Amino acid sequence: RSRCRNPPVHVHRNVGHDPGITGHVGPEYSTWSEEGKTCEQDITRSHTRLYELLARGPYQFYLRMKNDETPDAVRLQLRTALDKCLAEQGMKTQEKTNDMNRIVKAVFCGQDRRRVSAYAKALLAAAQENVTVEELPDWITTNGGIEKVRLGTKAPGPAGLATIAKDYLTDNVLFTVEPNADAALFGVDDEDKPILLFATYRATGEIEINSVVKHDSSIATAAYAAYYAANKKKLTAAKQSAALFN
Repeated sequence: RSRCRNPPVHVHRNVGHDPGITGHVGPEYSTWSEEGKTCEQDITRSHTRLYELLARGPYQFYLRMKNDETPDAVRLQLRTALDKCLAEQGMKTQEKTNDMNRIVKAVFCGQDRRRVSAYAKALLAAAQENVTVEELPDWITTNGGIEKVRLGTKAPGPAGLATIAKDYLTDNVLFTVEPNADAALFGVDDEDKPILLFATYRATGEIEINSVVKHDSSIATAAYAAYYAANKKKLTAAKQSAALFN
């Protein structure tokens, strides 16, 4: 029989009248909460390690092999080394198998054919988008992970990056300001819409609003995309954390 056994479940028929239920259940919830946090951190670290391995291993090898600037002699050496690696591990591939699958199979020793195929498809999608080795881990995370990339998700363009930034900033309020009523800059049509403020911080501690750009879609998209570019790691981490619950 399996050694894994479910913990006993205690059923209280009169929960509202059981004086011991709070003391009995409370500590368990506390333990579960701590274990949950640890598990989330472990999953995040595991994904990060995997994506970094894929980047510096099979993806980098593939890009070198396919790069037009790589000398033919080097390409031949890479292909020969790959063939030798597969042969030493006793792994065979069909003639029609693409090079990315062969490389991934060599790196992961072909232990799980479906997993090898998923990794290879995701890396091929990245190569088609001209994602660099350095960008790959963040690119996979931003696109929702290996499975979503494998199913056809592509790297977001400026509009996609802007959406990621907008979703993050919507709940990220630094401080609020109340405009001067005499200025009459805002109205009902401006409610809940993005507005860009050009401002200058003065030595007095005040912030001077120099100009206002209202909700022009192209300008807002460019601004959000610029914010994403400047805060890529922070937004990627936030998106990865949120993906754990989706």
